[in-house]
Formats: sequence, structure tokens, C-alpha cells
Amino acid sequence: MGPHTLPKARFEPPSVRAIVRERVDRRLDRAWAVPLTLVVGPAGAGKTTAVSHLAARSPQAVLWYRAHPVDADESVLCEHLAQAMAHATGERGEWGRLADLLVDIEQRPRLPRRIVVDEFDAIIGTASERAFDVLLSDLAPTIHLVTLSRHRPSFSTARLRLADGVCEIGPNDLRFRSWEVDRLFRELYQRPLPPDEVAELERRTGGWVAALQLFNMATSGLAAGERRAVLAQVGRRAGPDWDFLAENVLAALTDELQLFLLETSPLPRLSADLCDDLLGTVGSAATLAELERLQLLTPSPEAPGVYRTHEVLRSHLEGLLLEWEGTEAVRSRYRRAADTLERHGLFADALSTYCRGDDWPSASRLLGSRGAEVADKPGSWLASVPPTLIASDPWLLLAVARNQRADGRVGPATEPNTSS
Repeated sequence: MGPHTLPKARFEPPSVRAIVRERVDRRLDRAWAVPLTLVVGPAGAGKTTAVSHLAARSPQAVLWYRAHPVDADESVLCEHLAQAMAHATGERGEWGRLADLLVDIEQRPRLPRRIVVDEFDAIIGTASERAFDVLLSDLAPTIHLVTLSRHRPSFSTARLRLADGVCEIGPNDLRFRSWEVDRLFRELYQRPLPPDEVAELERRTGGWVAALQLFNMATSGLAAGERRAVLAQVGRRAGPDWDFLAENVLAALTDELQLFLLETSPLPRLSADLCDDLLGTVGSAATLAELERLQLLTPSPEAPGVYRTHEVLRSHLEGLLLEWEGTEAVRSRYRRAADTLERHGLFADALSTYCRGDDWPSASRLLGSRGAEVADKPGSWLASVPPTLIASDPWLLLAVARNQRADGRVGPATEPNTSS
């Protein structure tokens, strides 16, 4: 394997159990009639499931690739797309630029003209995204690009919109309607709900599929009356209501799995190496695999073997630690987790975790020595960094500007900071 070779799992849609949603399918079917389709929604919104159905329905071959942070380099992205092409068709290409790849696709009839890039967030704001942007204005009518991301790509789509050449699928399109909630519980979960409970569940969760999944896990072993009592507690995506669901989920786990989740909750990402290092043990890989099987962890786009805990469950675990151990003990846990992340070269995550542990000397030290690497990884970790620290550090200001640019907020990203 070469230095940039990735697992084959990144070259094909994931195999997921899901119901067919004709409403979403009809919206997505337009993807093969326009040059560009943008599918944007939060984690757990069902983006990958919906587009995997689109790919499965396609009478023509579909090139599927899940982007990786190293794909910020256009030549690396082309190498990975060549691997995906070989995986899909058995034919290998050699391209240094995306423009060369698309020319080759036009000239070689056997190569797929339908391209899906999942986890596109990994390359938003990078040279690779800019290369895609340049190509979109001159994309051959036979080539169709579909991107899946949590944030909207910063493509310039005005020209395509004028020509009705863009299909956009957003969070509202992806959310489950009441009849889809009914089918989800009846056909997939094999636990039909009465119509009034279906309507109430859709209203309280906003049709967010991750919330529906959590409700199913929390109530799978309950009688009808107990299930209705749990439903009455559901109302927000975070807070005491969700804590009630999380408690039900945790109660079904072994003591060993509960302890593992508690002790690793200060880590914003989980991998076997990180967990073994933090816990001073071995065998975390098997535990992570079991938690993924139980659908309590989701694979992270950063790299193979990296996971994230369901956001609601992680918040609940953090609350339990505070309740049982007190503020100072929990801060100490965050500091140890930050040390672990820093040892593994995960500097942006380490910085936000030092901040969670109120370890300002370590945060300042890390910025002084690794500020450039931190600025190169804008993302949700910035929410954990106090505004006063951001305003006083040029690397953090750069990271904020890159985040704003990735979200399409070009104005705020280029305005001078006035808060310092």
C-alpha cells in the first residue's frame, strides 16, 4: 500500500438498514439531470443513506468516494479517486489534477460519469474544493457531481442556478415526516407505534433520524405504558429530556461498557490507540467495535477506526461525571485527555480539551508551539474555546475565519476583528 492508500470502505456506499423514502428519492433523482447536487445536513440526518439509495437505483456506474482530510491536496485527492475508479471498474487512471480526471472520463466511455463525494467537509476551504469550483463552471453535461456534507460547500453556484443546474437537498428535506416515522418503526424497527405516538414523536424530535434512533434504543425493552412515559419526556435535542433517554440506553449496557464510555467521554474522538493510552490498558479496539455494533458510536470522517459518541449520550456522560466526581476531578480528566490528544498529534482537539479542563497555561503553551497546526483544522472544536482567548490569539482568529469561509460566510471571514 502506498502512503496515501485508504481502505476500500471509502470507495463504496455503506451497507445500512433503512426504509425507502419515495419523497426523498424523487428529490434526489434529479441529481442525474444536473451537473451539481448538494446534500447538506447535520450528523445523523440520513444524508449517506439517502444518497446510497440514489446510487443503488442508478442504471449507470457510480463512482463513490468518502473524502479524507489528506485530500486537501488536489494531487492526493486525484490519487484516491483513481483508487476508487479502479475499485469500481477495474480500470486505473493517473491524474495529477481534477481537470485531467474529468477529461479522461469524457474520453473513456467505460469510466463512471456519476461521482459522489461523501464527507465533503474534509476538503471544504482547501485547494481541492477550489479545483472543484473551477471545474463546475465548465462541467460536461454528461458528468454529474454529488457532494454530502454537514456544512454547505463554498462553491460559486450562481451561474449553475441561473441555468437550473443545481439540485439542493437540505435538512428539512431529510427530516422524517410522520408517515415516515410510522414506517420506520413498523418496518425497520419491527415495533409499530399507535398513530398518536407517531405524530407526537415526529413533533418532539423534529423528524431528526438520530433522535428517532435514540428513542428506539431507549424504549426497545419497555411496555407500551412505559414507552409513552418516555415519549412525554422528549422535547429537545439536549437537556434533561434527552438525559432521560440516555439513562435508558446506558441501563441496557454491561457495567464494563458503561465504565468505558464514562472514562473516555472527555475525548472528542475515540480510537483504539487513544483509548488504550488514556486508560492505560489494551483491548479498546474490541470495546469500540461492540459499541459501534450497538449503534452507540458512529464512524468519524477523520480516519478509519475513529469514532464519535452520539452527541446526546456524550453530554449525558459528562453530566454524570460532574454529579459523581465534582468539578475539579472532571477538569483533571479533561487535562489528562488533552495530554493524550497532544501526544497523538491531535492539536486542535487537545486545545479545546485543555480549555474544557480550564488548563490555560497548557492551552497557551500549545498555541505557542503548534498554532499553525491548530489553525489548519477549523471545526466544531472552536466552540469549546473562550471568545477572549480567540480574540487574543492570531492562530485562533485564522481558524475562525476559515470556519466562516467554509460555512459560506465570506463577509465575516474577511472583516477585521474588533473584539480584542
